[in-house]
Amino acid sequence: MNSEMWKSLSAVKNGNVYEAPYGPYSWMGGPPSVQRLLSMIWLGNLFYPDVFDYNVDDRVKEFYSMFFRYNLSDTELYDLMVYAKSDASSDSTQTPVPVVGILAGLCAASVFAFARRRN
Repeated sequence: MNSEMWKSLSAVKNGNVYEAPYGPYSWMGGPPSVQRLLSMIWLGNLFYPDVFDYNVDDRVKEFYSMFFRYNLSDTELYDLMVYAKSDASSDSTQTPVPVVGILAGLCAASVFAFARRRN
């Protein structure tokens, strides 16, 4: 948000910037893992809360319990998601990135990563 390189972007000016959570690995990047499922849960709720109508905190806690056999505390969850949530008090007039495009991108990245590993 404070970088000279990004400050001219309207998203930065309007405070519409989110950081993908990281723990134990990046939810959006490498290494390819089950964490990418969390990114779909998070992004769907962030961009289209009326369609993906669930409490993302509850879903993240459920995911960690199911896949990692670890019960996140409220403090740990907050630290994990501190820059990943929208400010409910702000009025955003910008159209979010289409979730279908994001999901297609994640699927394509997974296919390419799998194909690369086979070679």
